[in-house]
Amino acid sequence: MQYGPLWSLAVEEHFYMLWPAAVRRLSHYSLALLLAAVCVSSPILRLLRFCIYGENLNSLYTWFNLDGLGYGALLALWCRQLWFQRSQLKWFSFSALLLGLATFITVRNYQTANAALQISGCNLASAGFLAGVLLLGTGG
Repeated sequence: MQYGPLWSLAVEEHFYMLWPAAVRRLSHYSLALLLAAVCVSSPILRLLRFCIYGENLNSLYTWFNLDGLGYGALLALWCRQLWFQRSQLKWFSFSALLLGLATFITVRNYQTANAALQISGCNLASAGFLAGVLLLGTGG
């Protein structure tokens, strides 16, 4: 807690220490399942933390903050599939951005949902934005 703004670097370090081993050992399908579990479990853990402590704490622990990295890794995994098409990226970009922003705005008025889902909404909107940037950055 003495390193303040460096907590996000610690989260990234934890992810990137484990992620290469998972990519090397697991199939694409298993990786997708693992990432889906990460993206679902982080908000659940934030909700449990809120229910136990009764306030929306800004937690710096890795397991509360992995869904954003999980969304990005899922996007990268998806784009590397042989069946992937740019038209899918257009649809995903718009949908994820819209759903993420709607979630972020909607849950802020509900304390319990806010504690669990506000960060996830922001992360999903960021994944949609990233998909849009990927779309703009590729030709054709």
